[in-house]
Amino acid sequence: MSADYYNITVNDRVLFSDQTGVGNFAGTALGDALASSNIKAFKFFINTVDSKTSGLDLVLNIDNINIGDNGNDFDIVLAANFNNTNLDGGVEAPAVFGNVSIFGDLPSRLLTSARPDAKTKLDMNFDLADVGLNFNYTYFGSVNSPVSNQQFSGTVITDIMVSYSLPENFMLTASVNNLFDIFPDRIDGNLDPFGWRLHYPWRVSQFGFMGRYLKAGATFNS
Repeated sequence: MSADYYNITVNDRVLFSDQTGVGNFAGTALGDALASSNIKAFKFFINTVDSKTSGLDLVLNIDNINIGDNGNDFDIVLAANFNNTNLDGGVEAPAVFGNVSIFGDLPSRLLTSARPDAKTKLDMNFDLADVGLNFNYTYFGSVNSPVSNQQFSGTVITDIMVSYSLPENFMLTASVNNLFDIFPDRIDGNLDPFGWRLHYPWRVSQFGFMGRYLKAGATFNS
């Protein structure tokens, strides 16, 4: 078993600004320069905020557990990650923008709440003569929408893979990802206007919204 604690500070982290209309800078040198280039609105990346991330990684491996007297065995891996990211101070916009707000809550929420702060995984591998079985159960923690702060609940995704070894170094494989065809919570259109068009959270990184998919293949080792 292993346990690792980490505490990471990042200075001048990159943020993506809000979209800002050139009209906000009318009568200024910046506004004139942008207007002369026929720019109506703009967004940009800038190194403008410090952040602190702390977390804990836990891993437990149990290998070569015998099954019967035929040389069959299986392995278990249990892993977990818990983390938290906070901004150290506020977001500082360049002085050239004056009092115009170019950073709302969205950029900072993308850093602090758009990714799960907990993830656990149970991985079981069975070696049964010519047959291999892998069962993977992954829990993805809850995330919050950076737009509306709507919470999308955590859930478990199940993946299965089967392999069969043939003579002459051939192997057949088949797998099912997201076995139970689980989707994230739907966006509440009353909180986020994009919810009426894009049903699932696309600004956050949880476990995707592609549903179940199947895959099969064959390999040959010379």
